[in-house]
Amino acid sequence: MAVAATSRSRVSVDGKFFRRGENKFYVKGVAYGPFAPNSPDEESGFASPDQTALDFAQIRGLEANLIRIYDVPPKWFLDLAATHKLQVLVDIPWNTHSCFLDSTKGRRQARDAVRRAVYACAGHPAVFAYSVANEIAPDVVRWSGAESVAKFIE
Repeated sequence: MAVAATSRSRVSVDGKFFRRGENKFYVKGVAYGPFAPNSPDEESGFASPDQTALDFAQIRGLEANLIRIYDVPPKWFLDLAATHKLQVLVDIPWNTHSCFLDSTKGRRQARDAVRRAVYACAGHPAVFAYSVANEIAPDVVRWSGAESVAKFIE
């Protein structure tokens, strides 16, 4: 299932509001997942495409227009979201609970995780935004310093 170019404009920031075209876009969102793998060889945190389509229909029935997910979605997931007129807020998973600023490897792994996630979803009309650092452990911030953590994330 491929999503063709859409005439729906992307959501953009306008001061303290979001807009789609000339209209304000009021976020009405729900969290979705993660789910257990569908089979022993699968590592996905997503339900099957059939189950996801049913879930998206119910979510739209609640008048939600955005879902927040906790892993980088496969393309079929974004395509289904677009078909159901849902925007997707993608939480990018990376190791925020360790002292990532203490090592070159930790910083590189964090940057690589963000790069891979954005590349996998780039340009898809269903993507609303990426969450890069939702919850950094307080002890990591105390250890590394709030300014250093903020500078790295930006």
